[in-house]
Amino acid sequence: NGDAKAALLGALLDGAELFVEEAPKEEEEEGLAGAAKEAPAAISLEWVEEKVDRFVRAHNFPPRDAAQVTDPASGEAYFIECMEQFQEFRTRILQEGGPK
Repeated sequence: NGDAKAALLGALLDGAELFVEEAPKEEEEEGLAGAAKEAPAAISLEWVEEKVDRFVRAHNFPPRDAAQVTDPASGEAYFIECMEQFQEFRTRILQEGGPK
């Protein structure tokens, strides 16, 4: 890996040109449309577990606060810092599944 970096740097310093493939116009527009969307403020109960896990992990980094999920019955919000807490929320608050 270090040798490849050195070779690339040497080639660039010697005047070699780099060719970067351009993304098709459709992909560029999709990327821009996706970037313009605002990030979700809280966990959606409609999300699959993998998406919840990514959201929770992303909220573990500053300057973010912990992820939140809202109980649809009471409107009370809960902080979720890991998937175990989300699974506990689903079991106790939403009464989904049961103890494992």
